[in-house]
Amino acid sequence: MSAWIAILCIGVGSLAFRVTPLAFAGRTASPLVDRIIKDAGVAAGAAITVASFDRGAHTSNPTALAVAGTVGLVLTMRRASMLRVVALGTSVYIIAAHLLG
Repeated sequence: MSAWIAILCIGVGSLAFRVTPLAFAGRTASPLVDRIIKDAGVAAGAAITVASFDRGAHTSNPTALAVAGTVGLVLTMRRASMLRVVALGTSVYIIAAHLLG
């Protein structure tokens, strides 16, 4: 039951966060707020990726995982698109797992 309460609270908070700028249409958000909002999706993706790396390190080839993770990190630092990071990271993992496995 508490999980549903948390889900509802997050939903209502998210809706309020998105509707609030409409109430103040003449005002713009500060550059700091814009930067935080812009990077929130990437941060969520990074959290999911780190969690999957943790699980993958116990169940798959950790060396291939480290190589693919390094490639993904370098691409991310160079501001590559998320699609490119995932596609190249997956490709590198498959090739490294085949060569090292």
